[in-house]
Amino acid sequence: MILAVLVATAVAFYYGKRRATYSLGQTGCMMPNPIYSTQSGGSDHSSASREAPADRKYTFGNDTYSVDVVSMVQKNTSTNYVRKIRRQAANVWEWEDGQQSSDEWKAYAPEVAKELEESYNSAQMAKSVQGPYSLERKLWVTDGMSPCFQTLDRGSSEYTTVANRFNETFASKTIVQIQRVENKSQHERFCIMRDNTINQLRTLPEYSPAVDSEVQLLFHGTSPDNTIDKICKNPICGFAPLKSGDRTGDIYGRGTYFAHNAKYSDNYAATREDGTKRLILASVVVGKWELGKQGMSITNVIRGSEYLTFTSLVNDVTRPTIYVVQQGCQVYPSYVITYK
Repeated sequence: MILAVLVATAVAFYYGKRRATYSLGQTGCMMPNPIYSTQSGGSDHSSASREAPADRKYTFGNDTYSVDVVSMVQKNTSTNYVRKIRRQAANVWEWEDGQQSSDEWKAYAPEVAKELEESYNSAQMAKSVQGPYSLERKLWVTDGMSPCFQTLDRGSSEYTTVANRFNETFASKTIVQIQRVENKSQHERFCIMRDNTINQLRTLPEYSPAVDSEVQLLFHGTSPDNTIDKICKNPICGFAPLKSGDRTGDIYGRGTYFAHNAKYSDNYAATREDGTKRLILASVVVGKWELGKQGMSITNVIRGSEYLTFTSLVNDVTRPTIYVVQQGCQVYPSYVITYK
């Protein structure tokens, strides 16, 4: 099943009652009768369960447009200019004209709207089949049943977001590639752990989601390098906190260590034969934390609760930069960053 169904098309709308024209975005050119081409999206892993190609494109002159009916955006694949789209009703689709902040909307031609509607319905069916957390996997190329890595397009907003997170603290290094980890089984276990933890914490009178952050993207370095593959492709929980090594000295307690700074995690990353290194950028349920101490193997019970314990240990309760977790499923290895 396709989790994110991409349908590419030209920006189209009607002038008058019968005349359909196709606008090439900012170029101002008009071209009827699009040349239709179907192309599979670039991927190093394919899913046999797919019912349609990863993307389909309509080409007008020198321009091609893609429309994502899950993210509700339209993109000119040549200029990367993005516009919002919306579904007003069954078979009624519109695109945002002018600047991205504009409130002026124009309708797609009926034949285009019909294809968008078909893809939208297919996406909704895929979500219902994939389960309650499938929306969080809308960017995935595969269904995640066979754990794999997907290399991100450097021009994508997803790549930019991850790269910026890395460069915040390690801009002196050059990113070689960023890969998304697609592992449905491990991801769903993480989601269940995350939601259960957050729901329990929110029953506490002194708990503040704005202060405690709940989930953060944090870095993790490990050695030897092939440990990363084992973590990312494990179908249950990639991390085994209480079996972690002692390279950190357990200074803030026993468990798996994650850092806000990529530069810190680099100290624990293995150097590969080609001179590159890899870091995991993980989604970590940090929840409500307490100050860690050397040798701590279990967190303390939170004040005001009879049984609920702190979610993580940190190096500084006011401005933590290092987090220690003691349950493997409270972490999901979202991305692997290769750099030099």
